[in-house]
Amino acid sequence: MGPLDLNTILIIGLMLHSALTLAMLQTYLTRKTYPGFRNWTAGVGCWVLANAVVYFRDFVGNGTALLVGTPLLFLVGIFLHHGFIRFYDPENGRRRLVPDVAVACLGLCIVYWNYFAQQDSNVRVCANSLTAGFLLLRAVSETFRFPCARRSIIQFNISLSLGLMALFLIVRGVRVALGPSLPRMQFGDPMLGPVLVLGLVAVVIAVYGFISLMHARLEEELLDAQARLREQANTDALTGLLNRRGFDEIAGHDLRLATRYGHGMSLVMFDLDHFKIVNDTHGHAVGDEVLAAVGRLCMEATRDVDVVARVGGEEFVVLMPQTGLEDARQAAERLRRMLKRTWEVAGAEIVISASFGVAELDGGGLEAMMHCADSRLYKAKREGRDRVCASV
Repeated sequence: MGPLDLNTILIIGLMLHSALTLAMLQTYLTRKTYPGFRNWTAGVGCWVLANAVVYFRDFVGNGTALLVGTPLLFLVGIFLHHGFIRFYDPENGRRRLVPDVAVACLGLCIVYWNYFAQQDSNVRVCANSLTAGFLLLRAVSETFRFPCARRSIIQFNISLSLGLMALFLIVRGVRVALGPSLPRMQFGDPMLGPVLVLGLVAVVIAVYGFISLMHARLEEELLDAQARLREQANTDALTGLLNRRGFDEIAGHDLRLATRYGHGMSLVMFDLDHFKIVNDTHGHAVGDEVLAAVGRLCMEATRDVDVVARVGGEEFVVLMPQTGLEDARQAAERLRRMLKRTWEVAGAEIVISASFGVAELDGGGLEAMMHCADSRLYKAKREGRDRVCASV
């Protein structure tokens, strides 16, 4: 491959990679990014500078190109490796860079010593290629430590492109070490052209992948935030149970299933007796602790398939799928006995009881079932409280 071809590859790669570096820099400065993206940007920037030094070697001199371009090339692998560590494990990882720095320093020592003392192009190119290839392989292998990275097709594409580039560099280094002496490696080495072409493609894929990883993580955060907002909107902050909105949403779904498949369904509604006295006597803070304790007891006393919610101040409901009226009445009776005891809250002894109304799905909707349970709840209150009513 002649000088013109190599220079053409270099100038195409230099222009394209410069534009990509500016795109990454603009993304870093103007968009939300995550730990590691700055390191990736620095790594791609070092790659551009290293290629620029080589391309303008006739202006800066071969010696300057070698002395400046070599550390820049080694920094590419180190920055990319550190970027992967920061992206996938931001709390740890600095010590994992120690082998990278050690190998880079060793490679620099060999290249510099050879340039000033020996002037053997084969040794310089061999040390340069092997060191750069090792650093890139270290960066790629880092991603296999993290399950989320192994499952990511974006990360797979990045790792594949950089891994192939690293392998080509290592093969080039070994080939040069075992081959005949060539006075001008940039023109005489047959592996240089493929390495440059692969580098051009690999950096494009890597930059696209880095930006895609940012967008993917941002999308994950947005979805998580939306899920948390939905949970907060559907959850009673005091008891941790569903609120009325959350109950209506889940109960509506369960009701549709029960109607479609002909399954039974019952609803238990209960209200704490004379709870206003608790608030007036001990204060609302103690009353809130009692409500929270009742909520925890309800979760422990009900099945996983039951839907438990706080729908009012001291009013709770339990929707019981695939449950008939008698079974629901018995479950309500067990819950009534569990609630009827002396609670020790904030140093105060509080006697709690509750009145229950039980209704069964009979072809109407959720509101009809709740209205029926509510009517029976108030019947239980009229009859003396602390009881379960399952009939009109």
